[in-house]
Amino acid sequence: MTVSASMLAYLPSNITFLIPVWTMLASDGTRASYAAHTRNITFNSINYSAAPVEPTQFSQTLGLEANHVELFGVLDTTVTEPDIQGGKWKNAKMVVEYIAYDPATGAASATVIGSVSRMKGQAGKFTLNNGTFRVEFRSLSDLLSQEIGELTSPVDRNRRPEDLGVSMTAFTHARSVTAVTNRMVFTVGGTAQATDYFKYGRAEFTSGANSGLKMEIKSSVGNVITLQLPMRSTIAIGNTVTLIAGYDGSREQARDKFGAMENFNGECDLPGLRAIIKYPE
Repeated sequence: MTVSASMLAYLPSNITFLIPVWTMLASDGTRASYAAHTRNITFNSINYSAAPVEPTQFSQTLGLEANHVELFGVLDTTVTEPDIQGGKWKNAKMVVEYIAYDPATGAASATVIGSVSRMKGQAGKFTLNNGTFRVEFRSLSDLLSQEIGELTSPVDRNRRPEDLGVSMTAFTHARSVTAVTNRMVFTVGGTAQATDYFKYGRAEFTSGANSGLKMEIKSSVGNVITLQLPMRSTIAIGNTVTLIAGYDGSREQARDKFGAMENFNGECDLPGLRAIIKYPE
């Protein structure tokens, strides 16, 4: 990053005031910005809300080794507990940097000098606690540590029927909720499908308190749908939901359910580990 001349002149001084600031950008364009300070700060046309807690576990290295830091924020109208639980901020783009200011005037927003030590990355794990949250910052080099490649597998490495090249129009069903057991179990109207037809598929709510949210389906028996996890908000009778058929990765479902055996990406006929370690008796 480029450091301004005024910043270069300021850093060698005997007393410096450096403030960690960070911004988080969700996939829908929502931006949340915080400063580890007692007052709000404006820098580069971005308003940073006061979050007076220093970052923890801060590490920054040269080379390709990943940088990590745990950041603190206060839940507000921009970053809410339901949005975090609903996945809105998952893998959000993040920028962490230190800005310098001269506190002599008593107005931080008017005396920001510049920034140093800028890092870019994405949001990792969130932790909620009594109206606050902590988020793990993962630098871009962290992506280099992820494994690339495929291993043999008895089930399809295509995780969704869409990955088989299947048009999901015929496997997508718009339904309305007719009965509710809890935030995980509900009943829909319409023609019932075979047992577990929707297992491993998705339920996408199109109205009600959960509108715009989706959840994987754990099982389906008739018109009774059971989700993997509870929805963020209460499911109500009359809510509309789109149910998408699921895929368990088996050769039989690829062939018989979706008619896409040619795109099956697994090795279900390999002998497996037991054949390798088997010995004559």
